[in-house]
Amino acid sequence: MSPRRGNGDGRVGSAAHRGRRSHCHLQDDSGTALVEFALIVPLFALMLFVMIQFGIGFAGWDQLRNGVQLVARQAAMGGLVCPAGETVEECMAMKIGEPVGTSGLPTVAFYYGHPSPGNPSYEVVVCASANVEDITGLPITYSSRSAFYVESQAQPPPSFGTCSP
Repeated sequence: MSPRRGNGDGRVGSAAHRGRRSHCHLQDDSGTALVEFALIVPLFALMLFVMIQFGIGFAGWDQLRNGVQLVARQAAMGGLVCPAGETVEECMAMKIGEPVGTSGLPTVAFYYGHPSPGNPSYEVVVCASANVEDITGLPITYSSRSAFYVESQAQPPPSFGTCSP
């Protein structure tokens, strides 16, 4: 018969021996928080920059849209006054202004819609587009179109066309 190991209470080994053995199996996780932080921070930074870029982009598009609507309304109501030597498109681009996040004044085109038969009414249509400068480097273009209906005009508009800036 082999000698009995243990101290008689059913446990094997001394308390000091058990403590060493269980201590050897513990893992050292002192750097875990740093590793998790290093993995998560770039994702949060990316989400933050995407939200900021989206906000800038939305503000620029909204500014372009509002400017085009204002210029189209002024042109329809006869209140668009352009300085001498400036084309109507240049004048409209100056009045629209440079939207947030874009690389300069927008490209503007305008035309007068065809009057209906027997009715001298027509619509004034203004289109504008602006190239975006963003941190991604992707080619993005904002565009907007606005039309205003002009009723009972004494004389027909000077020209007809299509909006393709």
